[in-house]
Amino acid sequence: MHRASSLSRRGWALALAGAAMLTAATLLSACGSGSNYANNPRPPSPIDLGTSINDHRVSVSPSHFGAGPVVLVVTNQSSAARSLRVRTTIIGASCTSPNGTRGPIDQSTSPISPQGTGQLQVDLCQGRYAVSVDDGAIQAADLVVGPQRASAQNQVLQP
Repeated sequence: MHRASSLSRRGWALALAGAAMLTAATLLSACGSGSNYANNPRPPSPIDLGTSINDHRVSVSPSHFGAGPVVLVVTNQSSAARSLRVRTTIIGASCTSPNGTRGPIDQSTSPISPQGTGQLQVDLCQGRYAVSVDDGAIQAADLVVGPQRASAQNQVLQP
């Protein structure tokens, strides 16, 4: 009789362990199944804008593109160190960029040595921008930014 009660205790212990495992599996399967998951699309891939400064003007190529992140790759072909500046051309203009910041765009590089290079990363909204240097005698370049570019959500090997 002692042996029979030992088996029933073992049976109860196995049944209890099985029930605990079933409960744990049920609870874990419910994790992450909420329907309110925000899968916001990624911003567009950044585009590179070739930018050069000489003693007469600033040139940017391309000068027309869609809104989103850009990287101005700058070469200073002038005879003096220059800082490149990107700013909105309409006074009081502001926008909300994809990263949530709101306000006018006004960003610049540190001085770039003659024959040197630099870069400036900017998240541009739709509108018009001036790309200039600290010397008013050098003609600024104009940028025309159109509607937002497509998301990079389904592009592989993106940072």
